[in-house]
Amino acid sequence: MDDDTDSTNSLPAIGRAVTAFTIVLWSIIQYAVDGIIQWWLIYATHWIMLVVMVYLFYTVAILRYTPKPCSNTRQQPESEMALMTPPNEEGGDASPSVQTLPSPLTWRQIVCSDRVLLTESILRGIAFPGAVMISFLYWITAHDASVSIGLKLLALSEHSVMLLLMLTDMRSIRPTTDVRVMLLSFLTFSLIYTGWSLIFEKAHLHDEHGNPYIYAVVRWRENGPVTGAYAILLNALIGPATVFMCHGWSTYAKSKREDSKPASD
Repeated sequence: MDDDTDSTNSLPAIGRAVTAFTIVLWSIIQYAVDGIIQWWLIYATHWIMLVVMVYLFYTVAILRYTPKPCSNTRQQPESEMALMTPPNEEGGDASPSVQTLPSPLTWRQIVCSDRVLLTESILRGIAFPGAVMISFLYWITAHDASVSIGLKLLALSEHSVMLLLMLTDMRSIRPTTDVRVMLLSFLTFSLIYTGWSLIFEKAHLHDEHGNPYIYAVVRWRENGPVTGAYAILLNALIGPATVFMCHGWSTYAKSKREDSKPASD
């Protein structure tokens, strides 16, 4: 059995998934105890936490139940694979030499031929850059040192432990189908949340503190141009950069593991 599907190697993945579930449950319970559960889903942090949790449980299912790792290359048609060698010196018939010529998947092949890996790519394309961004933005713009120790621990778990889970996951899961899928899924997700933040203000909603916005740095009504520039910076630059970093690092980690394996006879 391939080491990516070995049940023993799925134990760290199970640990990551259970940890993510515990943090999500802890966060929901804390909001319920504080009487503000109705505002739990307005925050990008909690959207990302849910995606991270689903992604980590999905990788457990892949490791334990997928019989073979999904391939990111396709089998060429026979007309493309068969390379005929020149006739031999005795004038005999040419003997065919067949070799597999891998090529990148087309969009249709990505969607139709490997839904398991497609789903993994979509979830990872949202989870990793999302975890990076919520961690970065929280500690730069939203960290509140005046809250209780319990809330500090919860914030640390939501904004840093979740990121750590994704960073450790990159070393253990095979590269995803195509970086294009990851990038498109992240951009779609980020545009949906940007639209939600705009609707939140236009509908005159408020957070648990009575503020007419979700995040203090995102105020469409008060400072639309700055908020728009901020959204473009996150969605068009920082987010895609983390997508490429995730894909590149996981590919590098995979190649290093394969290089360290003893050569088979």
